[in-house]
Amino acid sequence: MAVTEPYPAVLERLTHVSGRAPERCAYGDEPDQFAELWLPDGDGPHPVVVLVHGGYWRERYRLDVMNALAADLRSAGLAVWNLEYRRVGGRGGWPATFADVADGLDALVDHAGPARLAMDRVAIVGHSAGGHLALWLAARGGLPAGAPGAGPRLVPALAVALAGVADLHEGARLGLSGGAVAALLGGGPEEVGERYALASPTARTPLGVPQLLVHGDRDDSVPLDLSRRHHAAAVAAGDECELVELPGVDHFALIDPASAAWGLVRAHLPPSVGEGRVGARLDRSGAASGDHLSRTPTPTLPPRGGGSSSARSADGTPVGWERVGAGRPLVLLHGAMTDRTCWAPLAAQLSGELDLLLVDRRGRGLSPAGGRYDLAAAVEDLRAVCATLDAPPAILGWSFGAVVALEAVLGGLPCVHLVLYEPPLPVATARLPEGFRAEFVRLVEAGEIETAARLFLTRVMRLAPAVVEVMRGFPLWPSVLAAVPAARWEMEILDACTYDAARVRACRTLATVLAGTESPAHLVEASARVAGDLPGARLVRLPGQHHFAHLSDPAGFAAAVRAALAPRGEGGDDAP
Repeated sequence: MAVTEPYPAVLERLTHVSGRAPERCAYGDEPDQFAELWLPDGDGPHPVVVLVHGGYWRERYRLDVMNALAADLRSAGLAVWNLEYRRVGGRGGWPATFADVADGLDALVDHAGPARLAMDRVAIVGHSAGGHLALWLAARGGLPAGAPGAGPRLVPALAVALAGVADLHEGARLGLSGGAVAALLGGGPEEVGERYALASPTARTPLGVPQLLVHGDRDDSVPLDLSRRHHAAAVAAGDECELVELPGVDHFALIDPASAAWGLVRAHLPPSVGEGRVGARLDRSGAASGDHLSRTPTPTLPPRGGGSSSARSADGTPVGWERVGAGRPLVLLHGAMTDRTCWAPLAAQLSGELDLLLVDRRGRGLSPAGGRYDLAAAVEDLRAVCATLDAPPAILGWSFGAVVALEAVLGGLPCVHLVLYEPPLPVATARLPEGFRAEFVRLVEAGEIETAARLFLTRVMRLAPAVVEVMRGFPLWPSVLAAVPAARWEMEILDACTYDAARVRACRTLATVLAGTESPAHLVEASARVAGDLPGARLVRLPGQHHFAHLSDPAGFAAAVRAALAPRGEGGDDAP
């Protein structure tokens, strides 16, 4: 056996995870013909994510580079089939590598059991060369009889290529990674053209399976143009295919569960892999549930909308948002521990009457990490979004998003109506418990993301541990974990935040403050104080609701927003 070279540090740290060891499952007699099954807790059948590692198909790189993703997905309630295969430099190449990944995928059927794995909800996620293999596995149904991989036993519901080498002809032409494509196939297109025709996903479009391509524009290993070329070919051939280009994201951030880039990918997967269209990111939401919170059905957004957009903030950092519906504009700002997808249930309620701009705040989803993290930057981001509109919008801010919205309006941002939902302002006591921030930062830097999330929810939001446990089972949880690294900086902002009642009392913007009757006392206290200081503001209590009313009771929350935005002559006081 060849001595394996050490990984670069950026990959080495992704191999080390804690928790229950996966089950090793052989699908052949060769040493590299196996997969690792990571089963989540709880009863099945569980949706499945098949992981295919990269490394330009070379023997040096192994399935353990996907360990961190496997652990992350398992924590969200998904089963993971982390696939190993023979590679170039060992006994791989054409056709062995292709035969192995095909056999390894099909072997999943034998391990499903009667109620363990949901075989109708299988997604394949591959990175780099593994992204090529993920797309190729999705294309197997169109392979001619006798070709390696033909006659699949399992067809995935979704194929995801993260910085994938999708176009082998172009990869060979560019000589990527010292001729890795030619080494895989045993020559160039002019020498073994029939192999390229069978092996290149771009050449095999339409694949017949929905595809998601995610690629950073700072990738110096696999050119972004390969994903663009495949996307164009797939769409032209009639495939359902989405391309997400991530500004400022490099090659390995896509397999780092602590990155915002991975959070975006995860938002496409749970809870029901393969249901709905590829781009329906906003119907992946849920609610924390305790005695006063209930599991709500996943909403389906109306088909209208303006898609995603972005603008440059004052420091040059891109800020992105998704636009849904039609009517008067309403900008929505989420809290610290989530992203724009938390608004999905509310968007389903309001998109028929309002033009909703669901903003990803800095370091999440459509808004990459970058630049500085402070309250002024968050305000500048909001200004950049509002500057794209023809007229001042209404603004709805939840939790930390409410702090940003209030600060922006106090700083002169034009707004027709300000709706604040439980802003965590320090109106009486210190915002963060003693020692919390140092411990939170330590956990984030150590990669203990889920522990950091639990710490925030129990000590800062003061949720009962039982409620947090229920939250872990909901589709909201992936966005909570993905937001943790960015939330680190927002904890520092909140810790340094002061409440200037005189500035608030000088505000002349119409305002409504919402608060749940079951919310933590410090949030109710802050909401009441802000409502009392804002001239003419209404304080609306949401009966039986906690800090997540837009998730647990979207219809009731939507009614409160409608009432807030109605002209004051319709059942309210005159404007100040």
